[in-house]
Amino acid sequence: MAAPAAAQDTPDSIQSFIELQQELNHIPGIAVAVVQDGKVEEYVSGTADLEWNAPVTRDTRFQLASVTKLFTGVLVMRLVEAGKLDLDSPISRYLPAAPAAWQPITVRMLANHTSGIPEAPEEFTPTTLAEVFDWAKDKPLDWAPGSQARYGRNDFSILAMAIDAATGQTFEDALRTNLLEPAGLTSTGYSHLNQQGWVRTAVPLERRATVYHWDEGQRSYEFLYPEPTYPAGGLFSTLADVELLLSGLQQGKLLRPEHLAELTTPATLSDGSRGPFGIGWVAHTHHGVPVAGHTGGPALADVTYYPDRHLAVVVLQNQHRLYPWLSGAIVDKVIGVPEIEAIADADPAATKAALDAMQATFSGSPRPDSWSETAKSDFLPWFETDGRSLLRAMGEPKSSILVAEKSGPDGRERTYSVTFANATARWTAVTNASGKLEAIVPTDE
Repeated sequence: MAAPAAAQDTPDSIQSFIELQQELNHIPGIAVAVVQDGKVEEYVSGTADLEWNAPVTRDTRFQLASVTKLFTGVLVMRLVEAGKLDLDSPISRYLPAAPAAWQPITVRMLANHTSGIPEAPEEFTPTTLAEVFDWAKDKPLDWAPGSQARYGRNDFSILAMAIDAATGQTFEDALRTNLLEPAGLTSTGYSHLNQQGWVRTAVPLERRATVYHWDEGQRSYEFLYPEPTYPAGGLFSTLADVELLLSGLQQGKLLRPEHLAELTTPATLSDGSRGPFGIGWVAHTHHGVPVAGHTGGPALADVTYYPDRHLAVVVLQNQHRLYPWLSGAIVDKVIGVPEIEAIADADPAATKAALDAMQATFSGSPRPDSWSETAKSDFLPWFETDGRSLLRAMGEPKSSILVAEKSGPDGRERTYSVTFANATARWTAVTNASGKLEAIVPTDE
């Protein structure tokens, strides 16, 4: 059994979809680009700054947050092409003071989050890369380098130190001279927002969008990135600049094909399995097709890139309270949703129960009897607030088919392809050994 393929949408319907999402998600302003084989279609709507009623344009600067890592990944590969970095050299080649435990760690492992270097606690707020290095160098590794992958910031701070050593420049200068300027990205950079006691200072950035957080009304919202985290987050950029970056990659202007492939190919771990990261880019599948990209903030910036189709979708917007799913939904509108094969469903009652729970939360009438006691305290507060917002954005849940299932002594995880009024997406329902729901969450493939 398969869900039918959906037809491709027209540009007008994509614009309507974007405006609908603005309304449902309280997004003040949004800028979207579809980039294919170097050709671009743009969609912009709304307001960059509510106080000044400044409209969004293709030149509005948005906070990229963790989408900064896409730029860092491209920088790394350009330095590899220039012979300044070697992905598979130990980082001690560039950082002679690296401890003995770090000797197996390569540049590649830093860039694909497999190094094993531990993450610092949230209260650790370094002001220099050296402080990150000094904090991490005496800590035991969390795992043998190359054996696991975990998303974090410290890998990229240590990576920046290797870039500094390889280029003789600070990370920010290396990014500018080795990527931004050659690619013609004139509106991409950092605000240098800094907290000084009761005062915050920053570099003025023309046409910068203000970030907002909806909580029964809009409130302005800022990310404070310490300078040592700049390789991992904090860039501001425009739709026009991100388009240039992606079209330059598609057309081979910025990287040779084999180096572009390094960005988008998931790491191979020491046990032969695949990790979720390439060189700075998240690598996964969408409806079974390999894709790469990143989101940030969690969805202030959302980029999905299809290497095999030379297709990319960019979403930049200024609502902090948004789940990162819009770029994938727009991809579906551009190329259509393929037929999705269902697996045999030996428990259709469980499938119905999961869909009923989603429909009940969507309508604002949750059914507590369907949920475990643990879920009532730990999961439902999220599901009935942010989860319901996401369900409202996707639209009423109409139907679902089972696409994956995993069972164990403590319960089951069943993943469904769910057809909503506005999208098709995967959600996973987790039940305990008694069959009570523990969670229903959106799921990457």
